[in-house]
Amino acid sequence: TQVVIATNAPAATAQTQATTVAPPPTAQPQPTVPPTVQPTAATTNPVKDTLTVAINGEPAKLQPQQPVGRLNELVNALIFESLLTRDSQGSLQPALAESWKLIDPTTWEFKLHANLKFQNGDPVTSKDVKFTYEKLVLDPTAKSPHITFLQTIKAVNIIDDLTFDIITTVPDVVFPSRVADLYGGIVPETYFTKVGEAGFEAAPIGAGSYQFVSWTKN
Repeated sequence: TQVVIATNAPAATAQTQATTVAPPPTAQPQPTVPPTVQPTAATTNPVKDTLTVAINGEPAKLQPQQPVGRLNELVNALIFESLLTRDSQGSLQPALAESWKLIDPTTWEFKLHANLKFQNGDPVTSKDVKFTYEKLVLDPTAKSPHITFLQTIKAVNIIDDLTFDIITTVPDVVFPSRVADLYGGIVPETYFTKVGEAGFEAAPIGAGSYQFVSWTKN
């Protein structure tokens, strides 16, 4: 993997030249003229806002619930976001969800951050979570290879726009870890339903830090 980062060069330091005028020999002392500064023009480079990353292949699909493999993860991790994530120490941290708690042995309550947006401007809501898990992973017709990781989900029950319960088929104490991985990346229901799977593959939309613009294949 090759990462190229362009940064601004530091501006040139201004050069100064001090000039003073001595009083005439026979005259009364005169005030010294303050030094004058002759700056040189600062040189700057144009701001660069493009980061080029080289990977040793192409992703199979730009939909987090479908592809398997590191190349897919490298790209999809930039476009999509999951309910939870992990810090550098491996501890679970909020991502799209600001909080989560176990209500009873088979019920996990999640609450989304307010005012989250997908890259097309659609709000991130509980219905998008329900659609992602129930339609794109658990539905047999979706043929998601990641169903193994999320198969303990029985249902996603919407409480309100930001709050939902995930019901599991059995007690699953490690369930938060399951929704912290990339295959738990949330997809906008309205957009996906409108453009279909093929349209989504051509122009994916997520809630991650980077927005897909184009894909020029080799």
